[in-house]
Amino acid sequence: MLQIELDADDETAAIAEIEARLCTGRPLASPDWIANAERAINRKLAPTKRGPKPKERLTVGHLV
Repeated sequence: MLQIELDADDETAAIAEIEARLCTGRPLASPDWIANAERAINRKLAPTKRGPKPKERLTVGHLV
């Protein structure tokens, strides 16, 4: 197990970050690690843009 000595401010920030990730289910790791894990399992782990996805617009006869 990795143990790191933190001062009080760093420890509070670290605990807040861990608790935030527990609520979202997203991993707490470096962007490189997340990208490698996404490729390995073929699934998105990093947060994506929020909100509804844009709808495809129809034009006369075909999709745009």
